[in-house]
Amino acid sequence: MNILLALILLVVCFMVAVSLVLLVIGPVLLLQPRRRTVEWYRERTSVLHPSHLHLPYEDFVLKTKEGFDLRGWIIPANSRPRGTVVILHGVSESKIAGLPMAKELHSRGYNVVLYDSRCHGESGGRYCTYGYHEKFDAQRVLDATRYFLGDAG
Repeated sequence: MNILLALILLVVCFMVAVSLVLLVIGPVLLLQPRRRTVEWYRERTSVLHPSHLHLPYEDFVLKTKEGFDLRGWIIPANSRPRGTVVILHGVSESKIAGLPMAKELHSRGYNVVLYDSRCHGESGGRYCTYGYHEKFDAQRVLDATRYFLGDAG
């Protein structure tokens, strides 16, 4: 009987420990994804910046409503643009991941905007909210794009 009780107690302790890990560490890992830095990309590609693809560009920094910096690049079309495309990256990625697509779009006559979402790349922020705050950040980028590019945006 003592062995059975000890085994039940061991299983309960194990389940409590696993639950604590899932309830405490899990959300931290989800809300603070590992940032892919320039160093991470440098190990995998030589394309780290628009200039590496001979693209014209302008750096920009916008503030979120919470005061975090959003850092990005505007890559203007060489002639009258066919439109403007804003490239958004995935979780843990950065604007660097969109450079090959930006090159292709630019060659087809589009303005291209790439930026690091909050808590990604060179942008500020502590938590990734999977769209809750990011939708407002994207709207800020769209508004700034229209302002800087005018009718071409």
